[in-house]
Amino acid sequence: MKAAQPRPRFAAAALPAPVGRPRGAVWRSLQADGVVWEGQVLLVGDDVDLAARMVVTHRRVVFVRGGDVVLEMPRGWLRPEPVLRRDGVLELFV
Repeated sequence: MKAAQPRPRFAAAALPAPVGRPRGAVWRSLQADGVVWEGQVLLVGDDVDLAARMVVTHRRVVFVRGGDVVLEMPRGWLRPEPVLRRDGVLELFV
């Protein structure tokens, strides 16, 4: 009898749906702060992983879902500064 092979955590069928940019006043406010980086991220939890759009501005870091800001923090909380690696991975620490 063969041992069961470990399943990859994220199968192709289980990829999260794309999360779009916020619109209206939320997006204008972020643009006024100066958008440095934005992209879809996966917030990994114990039981549930949530797809969100992360927007890093000169003043703050914002996570958006469903067009609404769900988490916002001052950029100063990111130490060391976020780094965009050559492989496209954004490294940040809170």
